[in-house]
Amino acid sequence: SWTLTEGLSVYADTSHTRGSRAWYPVVGAGEAGTPARPLPSFARSRAGDRDWNTMAVTGARYTFARGDDLRLEWLFQQAGWRNDDLRLAFGAAYAATSPAAFAPYVLPGLEYAGRQLMLVSLRTPELAPRKRTEVQTRYLHSFTDGSRVLFVTTRMEATDRLVLFGSGTVTGGAAHGEFSRFARGSVVLGSSVTW
Repeated sequence: SWTLTEGLSVYADTSHTRGSRAWYPVVGAGEAGTPARPLPSFARSRAGDRDWNTMAVTGARYTFARGDDLRLEWLFQQAGWRNDDLRLAFGAAYAATSPAAFAPYVLPGLEYAGRQLMLVSLRTPELAPRKRTEVQTRYLHSFTDGSRVLFVTTRMEATDRLVLFGSGTVTGGAAHGEFSRFARGSVVLGSSVTW
């Protein structure tokens, strides 16, 4: 991490591993006695690989005098799924005949499913009323398949003991997309009380 000027810093982090324990969509050999129409499924097909996989993130952060925090990050995950893998994974999930066969679609064992992503984040603290409200807006874009997701989260300290929060999510992209494969949007509202 390097501080360039007051409020502005840049940072980078990287790691390297051999092989991958993640699940990947593969095309099976088909069932015996049936026409050669193999169905996709999931396998840990790269567990024995000796090739190095790199995961890297680099970003810039600017903190405004009022406390607002703006970030721009780029993430590269060499072990992630490619666009063709995302399409094949969608088929494997559709063909799954049990929860165990479907589970790798939801949790493939990767930080993110895709290979290249961009994050833009803005946190705005101390909003009205009485500087007790915070809003965080995040936009995540997958360069692997063009899918995207927008998160808006609000947290308000209603009293010294009661905290109210809400979160909204909107996604865009293809049906097999990294961020658009599960839902087009969601809303969560809640509260917490400290005694």
